[in-house]
Amino acid sequence: MCWLRCLSSYQSIAAFSGRLRRVPNRIQKRRITNAGMDAFLNFERRLRNEKEKTNDKEIDSKVVPTSTDLTPPEKPSEDECCGRDCPNCVFLVYQEKLFEYENSIRKLRNPKSMVENRLQPATKCQIAYLDSNQLTAQQQQWIHENQATEFPVVKNQLIAPDHPSQDNWIRSVRHIEFALNECQKQLLTNQCALNFAIYVPNSSQQVDRLLTILKVDGNQLFQATRNASVQKFNPRSFKNTKKRVIPKPFEHVATIREALSWTFDLDSTPSTSFLNGLAAFCTDPKEIERLSQSDATQQLQDHRYGSIVEVMESLSSLSLDFASLYQIAPFNPPRYYTISSSLEFDPNNISITLGYRYRTGLARGRCCSCYLSAMKVMDNVRGAMYQSLFKYPDTNQPIIMVGAGTGIAPFRALLQRLRVEKFKKNHSRPTHLFYGCYGVIDFLYREEIEDAYATGVLSTLHVAYSQASSTPQGSYVQDKLLAQKTLVRDHLLHNKGLLYVCGSRVLGDYVRQTLETILDPQKPNILQELMHRNQVIFETW
Repeated sequence: MCWLRCLSSYQSIAAFSGRLRRVPNRIQKRRITNAGMDAFLNFERRLRNEKEKTNDKEIDSKVVPTSTDLTPPEKPSEDECCGRDCPNCVFLVYQEKLFEYENSIRKLRNPKSMVENRLQPATKCQIAYLDSNQLTAQQQQWIHENQATEFPVVKNQLIAPDHPSQDNWIRSVRHIEFALNECQKQLLTNQCALNFAIYVPNSSQQVDRLLTILKVDGNQLFQATRNASVQKFNPRSFKNTKKRVIPKPFEHVATIREALSWTFDLDSTPSTSFLNGLAAFCTDPKEIERLSQSDATQQLQDHRYGSIVEVMESLSSLSLDFASLYQIAPFNPPRYYTISSSLEFDPNNISITLGYRYRTGLARGRCCSCYLSAMKVMDNVRGAMYQSLFKYPDTNQPIIMVGAGTGIAPFRALLQRLRVEKFKKNHSRPTHLFYGCYGVIDFLYREEIEDAYATGVLSTLHVAYSQASSTPQGSYVQDKLLAQKTLVRDHLLHNKGLLYVCGSRVLGDYVRQTLETILDPQKPNILQELMHRNQVIFETW
């Protein structure tokens, strides 16, 4: 690549020389000078390389850059030229910068320089190892809070059996219930709408392999303290902006084995930033170069290194401790589920509605739906709890609920709360449900919802079947909304009612367009104003 840089340099020099040729009395002399520029540059480069061989220390102190962020030299300005027609007037300033840049590149490619110029990753968290017999009151409190992140399964029931979809996937839906301990009940007091962030653990085999690489005792207790300068918000997950009512598992104090099991994602394909971070802890120049490439992830995949543990096992010169791994390893992202039960209706348990899709013969991998669908009674899961966007109104505001598929989950919880309101508190309000699904077999919690309608808990019920045989094109939830446009418009504009939407992003887009049409197609900002006042709320994924 050096000759390409030189060619670029020659073009810059020629452009600079062009300005000199515009001076009439220099035209002939410059043409003669240009013919000898290449020879002169090669001669100077040869002298410079000879000087480097005989005096490495001098060149190292002068040439090697202080950082790896190199920039090509710029051509000299006109006032830097002596005004004479010798080659030196052109290269006097430029050649030093050019040669220093070329030698810097070569130095960085030199194995010795690659080892010396490794950059240590930024410290995200301070890691302090603890003695279990000398814990502070705060550290003991954090260990106690870890117990609040464990939820035993008390029911895992199939509510929509396996059946094929139009896209050749097998789909089913499960209703999973978890028992609450006294600590969790206390933390969830006065909470009505919640999101359950569930974590999938790494396999014990993966953890054991990593403990061997790190050469550390898995039972060692430690405390992680996040640096104040590190941004806590994860832009990929809007739910992280919600108030957390039950903490993340092992967020502050844990054993190393617990952290490797729950905190990090050891099965994920290593990212380029992670591989670059590993390079800082290797001593073999070839391994450093391989990890430092911009396409390092693709190269490792070509060599069939699928996971982080496999990559680390392949690096013979890697010397990495747990504290350093904590700074570069990818965190284990949870999967969010909306709670489908009301604590006022059942204070001892919470439930989620799990949609599960798979293809026969296709590896199912390490996904949360696979993990949860295989749960047996008294198996434990770990997770955190966040407040949902949906709020149960304390006032007598009427409610419209719009959902499809497993988007019925928060509305089942809301209907349970409304049932308590009606039969225990002798109070009710207008409530309407618009629900969409593929067919009758996919109508989740059908008996409960129809009973709520029959007993007056639910004022109106509108169900759309997208694959119904009675209608060639099927019916969708937005069609049901449009058919009841007078009800929807009066509900939002005159009765100041609430409208909640839960389901896929595609559903959210269609419902948003339909609401704009119902309210006023000429004034789409009406819907934006309602959303700004939290009168209309979308929770989609």
